[in-house]
Amino acid sequence: MTLGMKIMFEIAAPKEYLTEKMLAGLEPEPIVLPAWAPMGSLA
Repeated sequence: MTLGMKIMFEIAAPKEYLTEKMLAGLEPEPIVLPAWAPMGSLA
């Protein structure tokens, strides 16, 4: 496993800055996780 596979980045950005590919990822219904699940630093 490389270092790139171990690190994940999380950002918040206005939709006007997203690419078409990124916007397409927003179309599916979100998966709701249980309250105990880690939500990251933006939660």
